[in-house]
Amino acid sequence: GPSYNASIWLGDFSGSYLKPIYMPVYSSKLGTFENMTQVFSYDPAILSFNGTVDDIASANVSFSYSIIVPGIVSVRGTGIFNAMYPETTLYYLVFSSYVTYQTITNVSLDQTSIGNSEYPTVSQATVKLVRGWTNLGPSNISAPSEIVTGGAGTVPAIAFSPYNLSTIYVGSGRGGPWLSSQ
Repeated sequence: GPSYNASIWLGDFSGSYLKPIYMPVYSSKLGTFENMTQVFSYDPAILSFNGTVDDIASANVSFSYSIIVPGIVSVRGTGIFNAMYPETTLYYLVFSSYVTYQTITNVSLDQTSIGNSEYPTVSQATVKLVRGWTNLGPSNISAPSEIVTGGAGTVPAIAFSPYNLSTIYVGSGRGGPWLSSQ
């Protein structure tokens, strides 16, 4: 079969443990290819795997998954992927949180198979779960070969919603506006 430079990695997630966790699966210029199976691992005491969500690159792909053992899931995309850009979001893994406290955990991409070829595409992403705050963007963009750190920076503006005093907006110097809906 064809040979692929399987540059595939996971994007980090930071958000509320009260809402769904959407973790992007990225690719770097894989072009058009068919059928991909990936194996992911995560801490089943913290996260529950709920499935996948398509992106433009996987619009013509149907996904299925199987939990191999608690904390290890195999995701299979059947169809044609179109990953033409330097950083293409192939699809999203969807998790929910079992915990109701702030914590940090990881999700790992342990293996990728494209067609009949296997790739040990090890990638690890950080999941930061916080109480009630959701980053509304913009967010940091990272490449697989670099580590981007940062945070909200200064907080020059705070506002309550006039319709719901449990909703608070915070403007920040880095990372864009933030929303709390506790």
